[in-house]
Amino acid sequence: MMKKNKLTVGQMARLNHTTVATLKLYEKMGLLEPDFVDPDNGYRYYDVTQSVVFRAIQYNVNLSLSLRELEEVIRQNDYDIAAGFYGKAVDHIEQELKMLEEKRGLLQKTIGWLKHYQQLPPAGTMTLEYLEPQYVYALPALRNYFLEDFGSYVYGIAKLTDCLEEAHIPCCYQYFTCMTMAKDDFLSGHYQTQQIGTYINEAYAAYPEVNLQKGQMYACAYLDDFAGLPDSLAALKAYCEERNYEVQGDIICRLLGSLSLQDFRQPAPFLRLQVPVKIPPAAAAKNNSPRSSI
Repeated sequence: MMKKNKLTVGQMARLNHTTVATLKLYEKMGLLEPDFVDPDNGYRYYDVTQSVVFRAIQYNVNLSLSLRELEEVIRQNDYDIAAGFYGKAVDHIEQELKMLEEKRGLLQKTIGWLKHYQQLPPAGTMTLEYLEPQYVYALPALRNYFLEDFGSYVYGIAKLTDCLEEAHIPCCYQYFTCMTMAKDDFLSGHYQTQQIGTYINEAYAAYPEVNLQKGQMYACAYLDDFAGLPDSLAALKAYCEERNYEVQGDIICRLLGSLSLQDFRQPAPFLRLQVPVKIPPAAAAKNNSPRSSI
């Protein structure tokens, strides 16, 4: 029972739905000290009105101010210092909101991608598709991944991830990757990896390493084995030549999936080779309903 508006430490804790340890911490930091200490037994007592101070501390903690910042405000009793800390908290929250918005966008993209991935054509399929424009963060390839195995490519993506971190681009983008080959190398059969990259959103378009893959018609080949890349490249070239498609840019190999649909614990690459093409008028008239994809 409270006597003369005085509360024991335990009573103060219960009244304010907190712990004795929290009150002791606040006392140690000088944020909230007991109103009275009994000189005979050392018992500490709070005035009930000090609950207002406690709630003010909790209010500020809930606003993301740290206890050290509150300690500084109380020590200085300076409104300008308090305003500065509030401004800092607002900036932090703005950054968190930006990150949450980005996560929401990636979740929505992933949900759509899961539906799309289950409807992709089987390995060995050749198609003509319109692919949407996308931004790519790309760096020079360290190895010739077109002629190596999936493990080599995964290692390259790990190194690319390090660069993403340095550029302050969320590493979740490492799951949307590609590698490129120069047009001349593709046409000559000299298969050489030019760049390795990852698809990102428009917010990072101003980065010097970012370029835009144009939205246009692409001749595409689907495969599920890195070892089959040379044969698939040759087959895709033949596919374009047979239809008089004019190759208009560098070839892209996009990693569409990296896990087995039958067992998510097992790595299993699924790839799409895509090369931008110009369709001759006669062929365009015959093929007026190409696939649309991403």
